Amino acid sequence: MRALPLPYPPLADRLTGIVLRPWGDDGDAEALAAAWADAEVAARTQVPADTSVAAARTWIVGEPERRSRGLALDLVVSRGEDATAVLGEVGLAHLDRAGRAEVGFWLAPDARGKGLATAAVRVVTVWALHAAGADRSRGLALRQLWARTAPGDHRAAGVLGRTGYRLRGQAAGSAIWAIGAANLRA
Repeated sequence: MRALPLPYPPLADRLTGIVLRPWGDDGDAEALAAAWADAEVAARTQVPADTSVAAARTWIVGEPERRSRGLALDLVVSRGEDATAVLGEVGLAHLDRAGRAEVGFWLAPDARGKGLATAAVRVVTVWALHAAGADRSRGLALRQLWARTAPGDHRAAGVLGRTGYRLRGQAAGSAIWAIGAANLRA
């Protein structure tokens, strides 16, 4: 697998004011541990058995290695006026040689219901599916992104639907959503 670059310039949405940045700022480990302990995040995403701040620090330290090996790209959803805040996360995983990857996301409880997940997923989707420029500003030029939602997770389904993903079916107890580069709504 190829290494995954950090988006440059950093991805942002002017309407909501979000900025997507790498993990690693002071306080990120505490915010990640709190998210892992949140019942909604734990029910809808894969969280580790150890949800301590120390485990969160270890996970954050491992992010550059996962990215350099082409395994995952995880970005903090923050606000432009307070880029140190962790409002949530959006990222890519399960990249394959055919140019497909899974998109995943979560938000902290106080960030939900404000359109931030939709903005974050839209921004990372557009970047991931657009052709790469020499300066990495354009994107990854992936062919397709897909996502899983838990049965009855209407919030996540709404985020994906508003972002242009289409429900493709069910697999392993999850609803499967997908969007291709040809179907991208910027």
